[in-house]
Amino acid sequence: MAAGVRQPAGAWIDIFFSLLVAPQATLRRLAAEAAQGWRGLAGALAAVVAASVVDGLVSAGTRFHWSLPFLVAFGVVGGLAGWLLIAGTIALPAAAFGAERRKIRASFVTSGWALLPWIFMAPLFAYRAAIGPAAIPLSLVPFVWVVCLEWIAIQEAYELSGWQTLFLFIFLPQAVLVSAIWWAAQVIGCGINLLAG
Repeated sequence: MAAGVRQPAGAWIDIFFSLLVAPQATLRRLAAEAAQGWRGLAGALAAVVAASVVDGLVSAGTRFHWSLPFLVAFGVVGGLAGWLLIAGTIALPAAAFGAERRKIRASFVTSGWALLPWIFMAPLFAYRAAIGPAAIPLSLVPFVWVVCLEWIAIQEAYELSGWQTLFLFIFLPQAVLVSAIWWAAQVIGCGINLLAG
């Protein structure tokens, strides 16, 4: 698309369906468009909010309850925080190691869109009584789908090989977690020494 040309209203739904049919090509296209600016960020934000609203509704159950607005609001806040955590956990080290800004922008857009299949939790939850015991393994399908799309999103945004993506996606978050636990233990240990001392 030319610069300054607005996307048509159907662009979001077109991306949604193409994400279902051809996820790698769609995420590659979104990453290329996001590299030019923040194009696609509003759509990614809408995808995260839609998936988060569905998550809040699933948390509320099948009946309307007074807590429904709070659960939906917490779902949206949690979804946005999760999106920023996923994208930020990869973007901060990437920026520290000199990744181009266009790739970091692309990672935020593609990782937001990759969360979209989570909306399929609502139908699974609604029909869980009819599905019976098969509802539990079927509920893993959207989760695995989102994880695979996040993998592809990171790979396409940063233009990485499979092994590089494996390192970033699997090992880096655990290294950050271990480091955070180690630093928290150091701070707690210093605090205990100060109080005891």
